[in-house]
Amino acid sequence: MPTGWKVGAQGITGRDVPMDAPCRKPGHVCEGRVSNAGARYGNTQNTGNLNIEMFSFEDVEAAQREYEERSASYAGEKDREVAMPTVGDVSIARSGANEFSGWPFTSLVMRVGTVVVAMAYTHRDAPDPQMLLALARMEAKRLQQAQSGEEPTASL
Repeated sequence: MPTGWKVGAQGITGRDVPMDAPCRKPGHVCEGRVSNAGARYGNTQNTGNLNIEMFSFEDVEAAQREYEERSASYAGEKDREVAMPTVGDVSIARSGANEFSGWPFTSLVMRVGTVVVAMAYTHRDAPDPQMLLALARMEAKRLQQAQSGEEPTASL
């Protein structure tokens, strides 16, 4: 995270999805999901926050299905796609306004191997897409390192 950012209203959470969970069966909402995690960070001025959701899967096919579903769920009627370099194996970025605060946001959904990450950066004035891109690239690199059996060391 950028210097000074802190865990916000939602602390870091996570859980494994049990092998016998009904939703892991074919055709169900979390088919192939192994675990999920999330966190929300706030900036030092309390004018912006970053929400991150991560979902890991048994295989790339299940992760790709989640990427497609998550990409669609992050697309509000008034949101627009933002030109941004691809992060991870596949990604899409959008901008819009938060439905609760009205603050502008930039979001990015990406798949890195068997992990899907959804990030939304909301800021009172204007979210910096380049900051979101830098964070997403760092997260993608850390995921690639972990999936290769390396210790994740990528940082901003």
